[in-house]
Amino acid sequence: MTSLATETKGVTGFDGLLRHLDYLLKQDAALPTITGYTSSAKSLLLLRLAQHTSRSMLIVTRSEAEAEAIFEDLLFFQAFLDLLELPIHRFPDWDLSPYQPATPAVDRVARRMRTLYQLRQGRPSVVVTSISSILRRTLPKTIFDGSCLELQPGDCVERDTLIERCLRSGYRNVSIVQDPGELSVRGGIVDLFSTAHDEPVRLEFLGDTVESIRVFDINSQMSSYEQARAVVLPAREYILDVLSDNPLPPDVEWQAPQHYAGMNALADYCLDPPIIVLNEPKELRQCADDMMIQAREEWSEPSASPEAWYLPWESIAVANEGRTVVVTEAIPHAVDRPFHVGVGPTDATMHMACRSPESLGLGIQGTPFASVIKILEDLRSRGPVVVIARSQGQADRLCTLFAEYDVPAERWHAHQQAVMGRHMVAAPIYLAHGIVASGFLMEGFGAIIREEDLFAKSMPHRPQRQSKSAHFLPSVEDIELGDPVVYVEHGIGRYAGLRRLMIHGCEQEFFMIEYAGNDIVYVPLDRMNQVQRYQCQEGHAPRMDSLRGTRWSQTKARVKKSIEDMAEELLDLYSRRELAEGFGYSSDTILSHEFDAAFEYEATPDQLTAIEDVKRSMESTRPMDRLVCGDVGYGKTEVA
Repeated sequence: MTSLATETKGVTGFDGLLRHLDYLLKQDAALPTITGYTSSAKSLLLLRLAQHTSRSMLIVTRSEAEAEAIFEDLLFFQAFLDLLELPIHRFPDWDLSPYQPATPAVDRVARRMRTLYQLRQGRPSVVVTSISSILRRTLPKTIFDGSCLELQPGDCVERDTLIERCLRSGYRNVSIVQDPGELSVRGGIVDLFSTAHDEPVRLEFLGDTVESIRVFDINSQMSSYEQARAVVLPAREYILDVLSDNPLPPDVEWQAPQHYAGMNALADYCLDPPIIVLNEPKELRQCADDMMIQAREEWSEPSASPEAWYLPWESIAVANEGRTVVVTEAIPHAVDRPFHVGVGPTDATMHMACRSPESLGLGIQGTPFASVIKILEDLRSRGPVVVIARSQGQADRLCTLFAEYDVPAERWHAHQQAVMGRHMVAAPIYLAHGIVASGFLMEGFGAIIREEDLFAKSMPHRPQRQSKSAHFLPSVEDIELGDPVVYVEHGIGRYAGLRRLMIHGCEQEFFMIEYAGNDIVYVPLDRMNQVQRYQCQEGHAPRMDSLRGTRWSQTKARVKKSIEDMAEELLDLYSRRELAEGFGYSSDTILSHEFDAAFEYEATPDQLTAIEDVKRSMESTRPMDRLVCGDVGYGKTEVA
């Protein structure tokens, strides 16, 4: 056989590297090692390799944070190169120790179940996971397969059988469905929020036939559109053999090793041998050893031993049974790696030779934008250049800014993917939006430059995503027992705590409000948007309303009358303002465009709307009357 080390010589360009890597994977004794990359360039190469080989790929990282960064890179390049037919999944860890048991977060369970289901379908996929997650055992494959269910309109399924199956798989029976892992039954209608979907579905039964499947909104509870199919996956990683009257205990997952004779891990769910990518294997091995040491320190009888929960390092580091191991090391380590069982030392190291934006003079504090433009023009003369903005609005601003410097620029479209790797005279700079961990310049592909590299910004300050219930949850967490609150239906009372009640066979949590006469009102948490803290001066004790009196009704009537009087005054005021004429400011200049593009923080959609509205008012001769409102820390200063 030809020496693989010899084969590696002369491999240049991105496509050449990809073809050679594919060649090495087909050799039984090959252990490809990829070096010389930036993090995002590595993600791009692995994505293209998965597409080229049509095999499932498991990318293993040291931590959940690193896995999430690679996952976001892969999602960006998937859309960027129009590879939407290649599924990409995150397989997160529970982030819990087996010997400090608690209920795993339902969003993590949902992502794990979707990944396992996708692998069981036999469709080649890319899965990003951490070392702790790939080594931790989970449900046996046969148990998982038996707990999955696909539904279509016209299917014959007994409603009660479906409900029992869901309850055995960890779903909770509630009055109103709002979160994954919940179901609600109302006669011939079953609302179900499966861990397989991002939105809940409403199943309508006619006898034992599924009449329709509709997606509905968790806030309004209104159906929005019909869906051709629904998949039901487990909501807990423990399946009951027989339905019990008692709900699943919060730590039931940790009893799995005693319950199941043989458990499987992530790699076992692949129908065909996968490609396992070990990202910095020396550090991965250290993480695996540390994890086992910690588990042994925490373990005590009668809990299952650490060996019952975790696979050994060699289970993923050794290429056998058709599995292939690929090593990625930014800087190669000269150590013995017992990764492969084969004939002879046939490791092949391939250097990607990526250059970072910093090596080109980008991302340096204090660099004038005119100098940045010269660097981009030089890059553009050598190959395609793509600038990645953090949002679509920012991409539009950069496009306008480049035009003011007479640099051709246009928005990127996925059908232009053939441009990458080709040298085109006078090609424009392409603008795309998304999040990538790092920019890079790679021979045979082109330059990927982030807006952070143009303006020497730090990593994006992205606003935190709020859950759909975030409009009321903070008020519950902040309120203490005895604090005055206002309920829109009955007025001022005192917070008396939370309580779980069983109503018509459904367990539900209620917010208790005590009124005058020791009367208690139980408010379901799904109506907490009608309750808020009573605002008053410190030390002032408000008078409690009574459920038997009319004081609250009279108060609401007075407020309504006051609002009507104020509205009448405002109508008169604004009718006079319409006749007045003010001063109109000029539109944005190149300096304001540079300032906007270089701004450190990523604006939210509401902030962008406020900024554009204020600008339009300032450019108009109509007198401006605007007030920027927002809670503490919500970005009023950034808008100003």
